[in-house]
Amino acid sequence: MEISSVQTGSLMHAMSLTQPTPSPEILQERREIVKAVKKLNESEFYGYSSELQIAVDRATRRPVVRLVDKETQEVLRQIPEEYLLRMAEELDLQA
Repeated sequence: MEISSVQTGSLMHAMSLTQPTPSPEILQERREIVKAVKKLNESEFYGYSSELQIAVDRATRRPVVRLVDKETQEVLRQIPEEYLLRMAEELDLQA
């Protein structure tokens, strides 16, 4: 699974790898998500040592939100949790 902090274009790039060309409305929505996450991280809403990260799980193509320690890169919280992503992956393989 590839998870990285939200940087300009990273969420859009990750989603473009798994989906057909999005509509202008979808692109605008993604830009707004990136802006919102950047503002939250800049405001230190989650503390000075944590940051919010958003990406797409490659195996399931589902969005993943993580709260990560900036220094150690330890995942403090993840939605959906890793075991749920793996369960979804298994179900997709069985279908």
